[in-house]
Amino acid sequence: MGFPLQTFETLNLQALNQRTAWEKRNDSKFVAHDSVMDAILQRLSEDYCILENEGNRVWHYTTEYWDTADRNMFYEHHRDRAHRYKVRKRKYGSENGFWLEVKEKTPDGRTLKHRLFNPSPDESAVFIDSKSPYTHSALYQALFVDYERMTFLHKSLPLKITLDMNLRANNGSADVSFSNLMILEFKSEKQQVASAAGLMKPLGLKPCSLSKYCIGMATLHPELKQNAFKPTLTQIQKITAHGNS
Repeated sequence: MGFPLQTFETLNLQALNQRTAWEKRNDSKFVAHDSVMDAILQRLSEDYCILENEGNRVWHYTTEYWDTADRNMFYEHHRDRAHRYKVRKRKYGSENGFWLEVKEKTPDGRTLKHRLFNPSPDESAVFIDSKSPYTHSALYQALFVDYERMTFLHKSLPLKITLDMNLRANNGSADVSFSNLMILEFKSEKQQVASAAGLMKPLGLKPCSLSKYCIGMATLHPELKQNAFKPTLTQIQKITAHGNS
């Protein structure tokens, strides 16, 4: 990364949360080779602020995904079920404690995120049982994922962009590193993602369907049914090996 992050105006976490307190959101994802990072940052620098918290503009995220023994959440995504869920524990940067999150994809294509900070085991059970169709006792630790993230917010529009890099996944016995891969996600309360996607078109980037949990599980568990994920996995392999060209 050669483009200076100091070029961006900054905003703090409180301001970000105030402006992105959306009950529901639309989102769109892109994958890219990290060689185009400077070009992306340059395109964002005029209209977007970057999140800075405790002096940091690049944050390390660690996520623990839970699933049922028969991988119901993985297969619900594979079947592209309109109404589906993910359950995860996430730690943001150097934050003391973690967030328990139930991520819900609704039939109208929007995403709802239910969150609880640093719950006890009993609180976790009540939360999961009430916010998802799953019972806490039926879930297990299926995958661990970590990566680095930069977060950008448009100066006037309700539009947030996250840029993730150095993605790694581990299932407790094996791990995989998605070297050279960047994942960009446009998130908006309103239908802003389509116009924002025009930022990526000159770089040859096109929207794709992607779940970090699913590509990690599919890569580390080739025995799982994954036909629906093949286009994305092939796209990732080509990008990491040859770039976006």
